[in-house]
Amino acid sequence: MVGHIRYREYLGRRELTIIALAFIATALTNYISLHLPIELEPYLALCPVIGLLFGPLGIIGVNAVSFIYNTWMGYPFDLVILDLLNVFMVSYLPYRLWYSIGMEKDDRPPVFDSVFNVTKFMFVMVVTSLVYTLLYNILYTFLEGNMVLDLEDLARFLKVVSFSFLFGMSAALALKYLGVRFETPRFGGTPEGFRTGINRHWFDVLLYTGAIVPALLMCTRPGEEDFLVLAVIEYGMLLASLLRPVRPARTDEKITVVGRGLRINKFDRNLIERFIAMFVIIGLIICVGVGFTSYYVFYDTLSADDLSRNVVLYMSVALLAFFIPSVLILWYIENRVTEPVEAISHASRNFVSCDYEESASDFAAVCARFSGTKNEIGELARSLSKMNDDMGEYIEDIRNLNSQQEKYRAELGVAKNIQESFIPKNFDSVEDMGVKVHGAMRAAKYVGGDLYDFFPIDSDHLAVTVADVSGKGVPAALFMAITKSLMEGNSKSGVCPDEILTNVNTSVCRNNDEGMFVTAWFGILEISTGRLTFANAGHNPPVVVRKGEKPEFVRTKPGMVLGGIDGVRYKPFEIALAPGDRLILYTDGVTEANNDYHGFYGEERLAAKAAELRDADVAAEVQSIVDDVLGFTGDSEQFDDITLFVLEYTGLE
Repeated sequence: MVGHIRYREYLGRRELTIIALAFIATALTNYISLHLPIELEPYLALCPVIGLLFGPLGIIGVNAVSFIYNTWMGYPFDLVILDLLNVFMVSYLPYRLWYSIGMEKDDRPPVFDSVFNVTKFMFVMVVTSLVYTLLYNILYTFLEGNMVLDLEDLARFLKVVSFSFLFGMSAALALKYLGVRFETPRFGGTPEGFRTGINRHWFDVLLYTGAIVPALLMCTRPGEEDFLVLAVIEYGMLLASLLRPVRPARTDEKITVVGRGLRINKFDRNLIERFIAMFVIIGLIICVGVGFTSYYVFYDTLSADDLSRNVVLYMSVALLAFFIPSVLILWYIENRVTEPVEAISHASRNFVSCDYEESASDFAAVCARFSGTKNEIGELARSLSKMNDDMGEYIEDIRNLNSQQEKYRAELGVAKNIQESFIPKNFDSVEDMGVKVHGAMRAAKYVGGDLYDFFPIDSDHLAVTVADVSGKGVPAALFMAITKSLMEGNSKSGVCPDEILTNVNTSVCRNNDEGMFVTAWFGILEISTGRLTFANAGHNPPVVVRKGEKPEFVRTKPGMVLGGIDGVRYKPFEIALAPGDRLILYTDGVTEANNDYHGFYGEERLAAKAAELRDADVAAEVQSIVDDVLGFTGDSEQFDDITLFVLEYTGLE
């Protein structure tokens, strides 16, 4: 059971898939290489490329192909084992180098979306190609007994360099485009131990010594005994250099799982990555084009070996002649174009997604870095910097405006409380006089210009009134407060409603520079007899609801509104109320309430509702009518104040 768990941990389906893919790619490339008309040997570059991209798992697949091929070819067992060691070393070396060099600057796997990674890749492959050439020179020395660097070794070096450049960068870009996740060091790389305490430069010394010194010694044509010592020292230094500690890579791409197989990375395809991909494609075309051209040019004039060397030489020279200046151009593009654009774009995203106070300083700092550049990037940075400054001023203005609005809102709240204090709420205070009253007012804004009021003039007379000031808001509320005070101040025992309105009109017209006016209905109920005298200053007719009868509107010829013309006199009118009769007073905010579909609420609907509620309590009737008006209007904006007042005459018992 324990063995099965370890197998699942180290060789799961994903790991077996990588091994199988490395095996198939190596075998297929070997097969193609054997059937080429000249010895280009592109399979030589697969060892470092697959080792770099897929690590130890890919190395297993490559070694399996090498073992099968060499055994099938009938090579001695000791040479088969030595070749496996060579394959392992040149496959594992780029993997170790990549995850131990330059990780402080870019700690990601071989992703070619920066020129630094392209340069790092080229360096790793050149070093690996040199080691590759030395190791296989040692291998062929065992076979042929001739240990010396010659044109064959130079050709092999150029093959590995050229094809590793083409295969490595093409494969990395293609795999990232397809979404295949690269193999990266697990568990933080090398386990803790004595290796982590050794300065990493000692590993570099071993590697460079093993790559350069043997190459110089081989030029001296060492003897057989010297060769064996040199070979042992060479393998020892290279194997020791492979013990260098590696660092874990940062895989911050968005990763999903496809079934139970390989995981997928998101391919962002940023600007510099597009340039790099374009240069890789152009380099591939140039290399293949030069190879075909040189092959057909020298086909009839050179031997097979010389033809192979010349084709490889021309392909390699053309490739290097293209890639070296291309890397310099890419460095320039990255430093002058893509890096500024990416920095500004990243700062802009943070600026949009984060709070202004948190991101403004960082955004300004990024813009300041490039604002001195005399090109389109600098112009963009200066424009964005000015936008940031303008945004700060705008936000400060908004903050001040919001502060003022909060102040105004607080003042309106106070005004609303003051206005509501003017409207009577103690409806039980007049029940002992023989009446029941209740009222409600709903302002269209914070404060409104409607008014209902009731107050006893003496022990046998009760004044009731409803008024509507022109306009809405604070001015209407102030005018309403003045009108209410004037009505109550002019209401005295023995003074008729028409006289009260006449006096109020005279006071309102005085110094009315704003031209405001009030519609009002004012009545005085004589409790002992039920006689109600009233006057109307341009207001809506009230509704009388009598027992056993339909509600009727008390329509009279209305007088001039208060504040309209000075000197107007109002006419008195009179109706009689029996015990149980009700009087409904309202403003036009009730009957003229409307929505987008059914028109006005109207007098008929008000009368029908009053008839329906004739036996209800006066408070319930007021609430029900107001709710019916609001339900009728629905989501439509309330355009006017809604005021309703109901009086029921009960009479003295």
